[in-house]
Amino acid sequence: MGESTTTDRLGRALDGDARARAQLFEQHIAQLRAFVRPRLGARLRARESSLDVVQSVLREAWQGFERLTPQEGGMDRSGFRRWLLGVADHKLKSRGRFWNRLRRSLAREDPAAQAGLDELADRDPTSPEAVAGLIDKYSDEIITRNIRRHGKQRWNAEKIEGRMREASEWAKKHGVKIICNEWGTYKRYCPPEYRVAWLRDVRESCEKFGIGWCMWTFDGSFGVVDRKNGKAVVDKDVAIALGLNVE
Repeated sequence: MGESTTTDRLGRALDGDARARAQLFEQHIAQLRAFVRPRLGARLRARESSLDVVQSVLREAWQGFERLTPQEGGMDRSGFRRWLLGVADHKLKSRGRFWNRLRRSLAREDPAAQAGLDELADRDPTSPEAVAGLIDKYSDEIITRNIRRHGKQRWNAEKIEGRMREASEWAKKHGVKIICNEWGTYKRYCPPEYRVAWLRDVRESCEKFGIGWCMWTFDGSFGVVDRKNGKAVVDKDVAIALGLNVE
């Protein structure tokens, strides 16, 4: 890709051309992955793939790009690249801090908390009553706040279907097609039966209302396959939940 083309796209993107911005970001994905991959570190790599991080960087950069102006920092081709890699560096550090903080309170390292998780296995976890006993087992404010929020949301198949219905009605009203992208569950900590139920319920609701869907991701921390000895091994329960033929 020539320098003049990149500079032209950058200029048009800074002027508000969304297509030019999308092309500009797509042009830098390979460089982002090359930057992120060796900087993940063993601990972060065990929890998030480089692709997970790059996608998160791109979302944050897309939102932050709207605050840039051509005058800020002499925003030229090199300036944009430095800014984008700076966003990636910040994301890597923030994700590392998050997992370090969470690691100290993980249920798998806390027998009392693990017992609380086991208690949830036989009932719907998405209610304030169901998570009340689990909250007291953690001291980290971020974790307890997220547990409370999860309980209040009361997610189930009926609620998912209601949200999809709202989206479908909006799409029909405005004459547009919609797709549900990047949804899934973090399999390292989500009990398998909850993961399967969520994936099945979201897929079925999407298909009921004619909404296209794309689960995040094929492999990695949210994937439908695991990597064992360099080979992809399909999680059959997840595949079935997604309506795939695993025979």
